[in-house]
Formats: sequence, C-alpha cells, structure tokens
Amino acid sequence: QADQGHLGGSAIVARYNRWTTAEQVSAGIDLTGRNALVTGANTGIGMETARVLALRGAHVTMACRNLEKAELARRAILGSGGGRIDDSQLDLLELDLNSLASTRCSADVFNSRGRPLHLLVNNAGIMIPMLRRTEDGFEAHLGINHLAHFLFTNLLLEALRSTGRARVVMVSSLAMSGATLTPALHDLNWEQREFRG
Repeated sequence: QADQGHLGGSAIVARYNRWTTAEQVSAGIDLTGRNALVTGANTGIGMETARVLALRGAHVTMACRNLEKAELARRAILGSGGGRIDDSQLDLLELDLNSLASTRCSADVFNSRGRPLHLLVNNAGIMIPMLRRTEDGFEAHLGINHLAHFLFTNLLLEALRSTGRARVVMVSSLAMSGATLTPALHDLNWEQREFRG
C-alpha cells in the first residue's frame, strides 16, 4: 500500500492488468497471525482468494453452503500449496445465504470461536436467469448477494472491530455496470414487474 501512494494511478494500472494473478498482487505480503473469512470459498474467485490468503500465512475460514464441497476445496488448496499451507490454517463454516436464520446461526458459530477477524471477503453469490425466492421471500439475487451478506457482516462487527484495523471486501462483477437508478428501485423484490434475469 505504501508503494501505491507513491506510484499514482497510471503506474498502478501499468503494474496490474487482467492477467495479473492473486499471487503476484500479494507477493511480499505476510499475513501470519491474521484471520480471514471468505464466503463462497469452495470454487472460483472465492477458492483462489482463500488459497492465496493461506499461502501468505493467514488463517482462513472457508464459509460455504455445502460442507462436502468445501472440504474438497480445502483439500485441493492444501494440495496446491506445496507444503507451504498448513492444515491448521484452513477451517470450514457452514453458511447458507438463502436463509437469514441460517446466516444468523453461522455468524453465531463464528463468533463463538472467539477469533478476531482481520479480513472479511464477501464473495459468495448467484447469477441465475429465472425468478427464485429465498426462504425469507426475497428475490434470490437481492436476498443472497446483498441482504444476507449485509446481515452476516453486521453480525461479525464485534470480531472485525476487535482487530482495530479490519477490512471488509465486497466482491462484485461487471454486471454492476448495467445497474441504473430508475423508478424500478421501488420494486427491488420483483413483486410488481415481470422478472428479467
């Protein structure tokens, strides 16, 4: 981060591009003694984020809906580390963002572990073409990608604040570039309009 202050915007852009890997970006960073939690850590960006954070020394909680798939991902991360990631650096937390009650339960489980949280990466999400509702009746994209993560983050605030310098990262996609501030904001739950994926 200190380098970025001296480089200026154009130098940062030149330094990183779409082919830059997480390992390259995090080179030289030591996260030993830091605790991270990554939602949706059993596949894709979430799994790669968990892998590289562990590679840099962090203890990573992999928060996933399906614990069997999460365990397979955990083993894959351990196997890819070439002995540089210890088994004790990765643990699992069941997190089903389709249910606010389940989300609350998961936050309670994490908080009961008494671990300070230095980094929360809210990565889990869905992108589906059909209308689906969460257990609480919210349109699934709104309920899972936004509301449940908002609740989860707020329930972890004490663990985040206890570190003094915690960070929360919200992973998004290029789909956000299609968002507009239109009158449709009054119907975020798709109850009055015909649903479009």
